[in-house]
Amino acid sequence: MISDTSQTAYDTIKKQLASRQKDVFAAIGLLGRASNQQLADFLHWPINCICPRVFELREQGKVRFAGYGKNAYGNQVHLWQQVEKLLFD
Repeated sequence: MISDTSQTAYDTIKKQLASRQKDVFAAIGLLGRASNQQLADFLHWPINCICPRVFELREQGKVRFAGYGKNAYGNQVHLWQQVEKLLFD
């Protein structure tokens, strides 16, 4: 059995994650194609908040690989783009 406080905490985190997914999805739409670091810079979030959200959006089929780019150091990075320009469910 789950305590009421545990359930409330879970519900709060779930809503926050969905909100962050929407923010990342919208940022990808605005930027067109973007790396995780570009998304982090655009949203002013730490990179460790971006990577899981991009992964979740990929798993949901909302975001896909869009080729390779270069970061500020000249290293190759993955770029992401929206699968379709649709509103987030």
